[in-house]
Amino acid sequence: MKYFSGIAGIIVLGFVLQSFLPWWSIAVAAGIVGVFLKLNNVQSYLVGFLGVFLLWGVYAAFINSANQGILADKIGALFGGFGAFQMVLITALFGGIIGGFGTLTGRLGRKLFS
Repeated sequence: MKYFSGIAGIIVLGFVLQSFLPWWSIAVAAGIVGVFLKLNNVQSYLVGFLGVFLLWGVYAAFINSANQGILADKIGALFGGFGAFQMVLITALFGGIIGGFGTLTGRLGRKLFS
């Protein structure tokens, strides 16, 4: 249950913060959630990874479907011929890595000060 609440917390807080702040605010959102979760290092990284992976993946897919994949196809062509789906997946993967490290940073910061 801690996993699902952590993932949901990252998705909600990340969505709210990214509505007003730059892209890197997702790491701050994941770090805040990581402070409050009582998980080990691997579990906290996975919760952060999955939370941001889902948030950025769904959001990128929504934007991709809104413009019929035109933008993702053009950006994919710049990066070596990737398709629209591959660009959505790459976006989600990069976001997941950032979220995982953010959550791990929050968890280790809590451990440092406790």
